Amino acid sequence: MRNGLPTLARVGVILLALGGLVAYSQSNFGSIRGIVRDASGAAVPGATVTITVTSTQRSIKLTTNDSGAYAALSLEPVYYDVTAEAKGFRTTVINNVKVDTARETGLDITLQVGSVTETVEVTAEAPLMQTVTGAVINTVDQRTITEMPLNGRNTLELALILPGATGSAGTEMSELTTNEPLPGRELSINGGRVGSTQFFADGANVTSVALARMAISFTPDTIQEFSVQQANYSAQYAQAGGAIIQQTTKSGSNDIRGTLYWFHRQKALTANPFGAQRTAVTNFDSRPPLRRQQLGATGGGPVVIPKVYNGRNKTFWYGAFEPPGSCRRILPGRRSSACRPRMRSTATSPGRWCIRAFRTAG
Repeated sequence: MRNGLPTLARVGVILLALGGLVAYSQSNFGSIRGIVRDASGAAVPGATVTITVTSTQRSIKLTTNDSGAYAALSLEPVYYDVTAEAKGFRTTVINNVKVDTARETGLDITLQVGSVTETVEVTAEAPLMQTVTGAVINTVDQRTITEMPLNGRNTLELALILPGATGSAGTEMSELTTNEPLPGRELSINGGRVGSTQFFADGANVTSVALARMAISFTPDTIQEFSVQQANYSAQYAQAGGAIIQQTTKSGSNDIRGTLYWFHRQKALTANPFGAQRTAVTNFDSRPPLRRQQLGATGGGPVVIPKVYNGRNKTFWYGAFEPPGSCRRILPGRRSSACRPRMRSTATSPGRWCIRAFRTAG
């Protein structure tokens, strides 16, 4: 027994390490890589590249190799300011470099001859073509999620605006169907079979094993962006027979921000369906008799405890909650089960919440 326990401990450590590698390989983090050159196109080895998160001011420093290349891995999908410095050259600052979810961003930097104290500022532009990898990846950003209309507030519907995406995004409102709610299961991307799409949230696999649906959902106010890998993606996603949808939730920053929302839907405010006819004799109304209330709140910022701890540029919090008591009435005089407050349910949409607390930059 004395000899067996250390062996088991070693095996456990190895399994944990392998698990960590798998989790890392399927992370939603992106990267920035490129080459630092001078005005003639020659590589600049030994240049210092500083990559700073715009919202939190967290930064990392890199040094280019003999080929002038650099690579910053495991970067959160947010905006960055990239600074390049080298002896005998002006300091170059590139602002608003966007890193998308699970995507590599190529950023080559050209240095101008001059003093290091001189600064050249450039605003980054979105590349017209992906030159780092051959993967076909499309990103639905926060602006699209905020401004596009969402019937039922299901962000998966926005995947259908991408080329090659067909089918149905599904719903969590079981009262509208006769079956279990299956958000995402009926999506077909690039000709893939329905039920073959894999779903990830912040790098964690949230695909239902039994139903091939997205098992964990978030409110649109919680999603920062999501990417859809449609073809030629890495072999680390070998379990998927179709596309890969990776969601990134919001996190706190140095600014305290939040939202409080209430969405109300009822028949009186619904437009008449195109092509529908109202019969004068029976006064038949073809508009769906759905009534729905959706309310919730989100908030985030730095962890600050007066006279104890100042978490600006270090530690941040973020939280969101949508209570499960949102009322839905399907037929006049008939109250659905969703109108009764509950803590958990699998047949109807439960209260959705997301907490990212005490996230430390380092």
